[in-house]
Amino acid sequence: MAIIRPPPAYDYTIKPLNRNLEAMARQLYDYWFVQFDFPDENGKPYKSSGGKMVWNEKIKHEIPEGWSDTTLGIFCNMYQPKTIGTNGETGACWDSMGGIKQCRNLHFRAGRQD
Repeated sequence: MAIIRPPPAYDYTIKPLNRNLEAMARQLYDYWFVQFDFPDENGKPYKSSGGKMVWNEKIKHEIPEGWSDTTLGIFCNMYQPKTIGTNGETGACWDSMGGIKQCRNLHFRAGRQD
């Protein structure tokens, strides 16, 4: 029985690229959803440019005005991954590819849902 290894180029090109992309995603998440410095309507960082923040009692934290705490299930039909079946109400088929099916279109601008 042979063990298949990826070509050496994988270790030297793809792995570092993946690490860089992961670091960039973490930094973007931190700026937008921890520091709330996503671009405002003028392209400036929201919170550090004076964007209005309001206290959210449920999560005990300030959040940008117009935001709320909710779950993704409010916007998307969710199901348990690896479950195969149909929705009796709508007849929609579920597949085993992931946990989200049929999200309605959402448009976000400066952290607010339009």
